[in-house]
Amino acid sequence: MKRQVTPPPNFVANINGDDYQLKAYPNPANDGIIKLVLPAKWEKFAVEVFDMQGRRVAFFNNEHEISLQTVSHGTYLLRVISGNTTGYITNVIR
Repeated sequence: MKRQVTPPPNFVANINGDDYQLKAYPNPANDGIIKLVLPAKWEKFAVEVFDMQGRRVAFFNNEHEISLQTVSHGTYLLRVISGNTTGYITNVIR
C-alpha cells in the first residue's frame, strides 16, 4: 500500500525570529516553468536547484520565474539564499 506523506510547510526563520513563507507554483510544473513567491525584503537572492541525490542541477540569480525545462522530470529541492538568510522549498515536481 502506498502511503502519502505531506511535507512540512516551506518557510525560513531568520536570526531575528521572523518567519517568511516561500512558495513555488505551479507544482507540479508540467511545462517546466516555476514561479517563486518570496518575502518582499528579499530584493537580491539566489536559487539553487538540487536533485534527490544532492547534485546541484541549476542556479538562478534574482529570478522570480525559473525554468526547469533543461532538467529531467523528477522531484527537486530549491535552496533560496538572500544575504545571511537561507530557505528551502521541498518537493518541487518537474
